[in-house]
Amino acid sequence: MCIDSDASSGVMTTWKITFDYLASEHPKSVALFKMMVYLSPVQIPAHIFHAQIPSEPENELITIAKRDLPPLLFDKLDVQEALGTLTAFSFLSYSSDEQHFDIHRLVRLAMLVELGYTGEAQPFTQISLVLALASPEPELSNVMECSKLYPHIEELLSPSNMAGAKEPVSRSLRLNLLLRSMIYLRLHGRTNEALQLAGRIYEEKKTLLEGACSHVTSQFNVRLLHAASMVCNDLEEYGPAKEMGELENKMLENAYGETDPRTLQSLNHLAWIETLPEGDHQKAKYIFEEVIRLTEIPRLRTISIEAKRGLAVLLRDMKQLLQAFQVMLEAVEATGETYGEQSVEFAVGLADLADLQWRDETNQKMEAGANRARALPILLKHLGPDHPKVLRTTYKVAGFIIHFDHLQLDYADHLFRNLVQTPAALILQSDMDPIEMLDGLATVL
Repeated sequence: MCIDSDASSGVMTTWKITFDYLASEHPKSVALFKMMVYLSPVQIPAHIFHAQIPSEPENELITIAKRDLPPLLFDKLDVQEALGTLTAFSFLSYSSDEQHFDIHRLVRLAMLVELGYTGEAQPFTQISLVLALASPEPELSNVMECSKLYPHIEELLSPSNMAGAKEPVSRSLRLNLLLRSMIYLRLHGRTNEALQLAGRIYEEKKTLLEGACSHVTSQFNVRLLHAASMVCNDLEEYGPAKEMGELENKMLENAYGETDPRTLQSLNHLAWIETLPEGDHQKAKYIFEEVIRLTEIPRLRTISIEAKRGLAVLLRDMKQLLQAFQVMLEAVEATGETYGEQSVEFAVGLADLADLQWRDETNQKMEAGANRARALPILLKHLGPDHPKVLRTTYKVAGFIIHFDHLQLDYADHLFRNLVQTPAALILQSDMDPIEMLDGLATVL
């Protein structure tokens, strides 16, 4: 115990001497390090510190970034020099791929203690801006990119860092990053975590509003309502999903009109909610068909595709399987033309189409197997191996091989072994039966 205490004390003393020297001789390096310590201490991507501020459109985030970010972040050479100095003095170390950095836990702790002692809030605001600029709006097509930044956003937004969010601007940025995290978690199939985050966002938003903060905009409220409603929809919580979805739709309709794309997209979402077991299925069918009628023009094609997918799912649940198959086929063909046949949207559509083809009523099991096999590598590339959609498709591809393609049993063996090694929580989250997976592996062997 003493040895550990003495070692820690020695590290802290050395850190203080080195820090004072760097603050005097290399102030840019210290400014950068003060921001970095709010992130997760491992696998910090270097590229996020090369601030890229788009010239258009000018919005609140860009205005704040231009005002509050230090000049060094706009100069790639300055950033590289600062990172090099911090590495040379062992404040940072390169990760194995040399594209990321790690921070020694005691050095990080010392810097956080120093920031807490001085009450300096600016580094928290600055790193919040850096992450807000670096992280894309979460979509299926960039889930992998979001997954690399999420641990750092999660650490920044941890309760222990709440003290850093003293200014209204910092707290507004915090809310926006929380919302992005919530959307990412939902897209990654982690709906229970997303729901917990939704509750946290509502509480923090309430605090901001009580403090008369002007940074919580109506646009943020619409996005929050949409995201929270989608999460409740995924969890089949009909009442909350419908309440929030209707409020979102009303706000958009009042702001933009009934036929604006944003309003139609919201209407689409309302129809999806009505497909839940407690919903009004006839109402859902009417809305989907109306949205399809209003969006059969090129610039609204993405909305039309989503409506057709929803209608196909609804028809499937209403046991109208042949009609469901035809509508889903139209949606998948349109998706390939719109997004490209290597897009994650197309792969998701193929997997959904295969589920319909597998049914006895459609009797297209060979086509289903081919479509799943085609979709799997695309899903894996865009979503990663732990995504529920990837795990389910992997399981179905392996099952198809067992029944219909004995020449690829080695591949089925490989797929089943990967599934068996997947953490149990992910398997359950993917609605798969672990016993059936083991049975599948046993069958291959």
